[in-house]
Amino acid sequence: MEGLGGFFLNLLYPPQCLGCDLWYSSRAGSVWCDSCEASTKMERIRRMRDIDGVTVYSLFSYKNLAVSRVIRALKYEHVVAAARLCGGWLGDFIGQNFDAHAIIIPVPAHNKRIAERGFNQVELIVAQSGLAGATLDLLERTAYTKTQALLHEQERIENIKHSFCARRRCDPSRLYVIVDDVVTTGSTIEDCIRALRAAGAVHIVGVTIATTRDLETG
Repeated sequence: MEGLGGFFLNLLYPPQCLGCDLWYSSRAGSVWCDSCEASTKMERIRRMRDIDGVTVYSLFSYKNLAVSRVIRALKYEHVVAAARLCGGWLGDFIGQNFDAHAIIIPVPAHNKRIAERGFNQVELIVAQSGLAGATLDLLERTAYTKTQALLHEQERIENIKHSFCARRRCDPSRLYVIVDDVVTTGSTIEDCIRALRAAGAVHIVGVTIATTRDLETG
């Protein structure tokens, strides 16, 4: 009966797609329509560029309106369903492409920023990814900086310099995967790389949900 009740409830109040904001009939609990899925399917698993000798992968282009809407819904509206969607994309990609024992590190937010916003959206994405190697406490953001989205490229680079440090030594034999929601100049990931290397990490990659730069086939 629960399934039948959910079916009729779904017909009366169809779910709203996070990507296009349209109402549509689909399975109960869905937040992503077939049209938005089709618009992003061909973009997945692309390599953006190397940052300080580290390969950084971006799953989508931020220019894709459906993807950018999902990220904004999470970052600025705390829509939990958006974290589940991004976490699913992240978990699929890392699970299929990297060692199962890789250490997954979300880019940390400063405590003051978390107090202002109430959460760190990247930690929410990682928490929803189902990845066993996720760790939230290896990197620490030691400097409270201006919001990167409000700055020009050179200002972003200067703004984020030496803002992260590692809380403990890294194992040089392990793979460390830095995760962020969106990468633009790469300055945030670059400073995370610096902090991990200073702590002894040797094998590092980056993965972001989206990039504002053009993607290269990887």
